[in-house]
Amino acid sequence: MKLLLSQKNELYDLIERSGLSPSMFEFMEKTSQVAAGQLATFIVFKNSGFYYSFETGFRTETSHYAIFSPGRESIKETQNPGSWDLQIRYFIDWLTYLLREINAPNKWDRLKSEIAEIGINTAGDETKFTAFEYENLKQRILMLKNEVINIHLDPEELLIIHGKLDHLLELAKEMNKFDWKALFVGTFVSIIIQLSLSPEIGKLLWDIIRQFFNNFLLP
Repeated sequence: MKLLLSQKNELYDLIERSGLSPSMFEFMEKTSQVAAGQLATFIVFKNSGFYYSFETGFRTETSHYAIFSPGRESIKETQNPGSWDLQIRYFIDWLTYLLREINAPNKWDRLKSEIAEIGINTAGDETKFTAFEYENLKQRILMLKNEVINIHLDPEELLIIHGKLDHLLELAKEMNKFDWKALFVGTFVSIIIQLSLSPEIGKLLWDIIRQFFNNFLLP
């Protein structure tokens, strides 16, 4: 379906209201995916696989149909609005889905990056901490808690980290060293990702951990 200039202008205004810039989009005309011999107007979010396709419906050449990516719960969604007014509602929904996806952090990439950065010492030791080793660990964690205060985290973030450290210390009473070490490292990787700490703050945190756990948990 070819769009009128007035319709394209309406889309322009909707994009601006969403907080995105119209310069991030472009129009393309391609063969319809649903109506043979008809054209569809695509509005494409540049440098991505995301788009909204204004298609011609099955019943008449003026019936509105839509295919867009991303969808609400899938990579691609198909709708049959029938009219321009309903088409606009789906387009507004699509802008919401688009914002959700482009603003979402890639936690999986961050996980790989954090693990590659720290270089985990994987030497296994399935014995439990002795009383002396536990007291040593307790002192290291206390020093770590005191030092973390200096990296300018929010009070809530600091509270979360201190709580995790207290929990890890409690678990060290029963877990073997190998499993506890893996849990310790995994806990801090998760903290960095879940709190969306910047790479700079993440590096500072690992540097502090290395300072107090060098040759104990990390190489």
